Amino acid sequence: MDKLLEDLATEIIKYPSSKGNPFTWPAPAGMQGDCMAFRARITYDFWRFFMQEGRKLLDEYNKQNGTEIKARITYDFWKFFMQEERKLLDEYNKQNGTEIKVNREKILTSKDQDRLGLYIRKMIKEEYKKNNMKGVDITLRKSLLKIGENEPMKPAVVAILLDMDLSNWNGLPLDQLLTDKEKDSTHEASGGGYSVGYGPK
Repeated sequence: MDKLLEDLATEIIKYPSSKGNPFTWPAPAGMQGDCMAFRARITYDFWRFFMQEGRKLLDEYNKQNGTEIKARITYDFWKFFMQEERKLLDEYNKQNGTEIKVNREKILTSKDQDRLGLYIRKMIKEEYKKNNMKGVDITLRKSLLKIGENEPMKPAVVAILLDMDLSNWNGLPLDQLLTDKEKDSTHEASGGGYSVGYGPK
């Protein structure tokens, strides 16, 4: 298993061996169809590299070798993949005649919505404190953020409606947390009176 993961990282995805082994705690994870699955934790550095370059290389390898290597990934790995490595994996599959795929669990975007919700709540509360103002209740339930009397919404939607500065946000980009329909309706509604309910302390 260790050799398989090492080859996946250095030979297929071309992750620099000088950066060390990106995998820890590898373990069998049953079967996915007629393929044996393995589970392992990865470093953030590897995730970033995979998103930038590795995904295409994985696709190329599958095409060249007639294989169908797939990966079911953790949240951190998916984040890295979506940001940087997807194109490289596509290129890799094309060059190698392979069909290596990375499958995302549905819970991943929900987890990032929750993280974004907590991040937004912290930002708003800091503004309340900074301006010596009393704020409304802010709750996060089932990945929906409720601010005062406003209806519960996805944190990504709230961020757009409030035109928040998310330059320090280290999660998935907002456009990856919204459907196309949500993107259109949210941008149309931005600046249309959504309020965080500031009031005198």
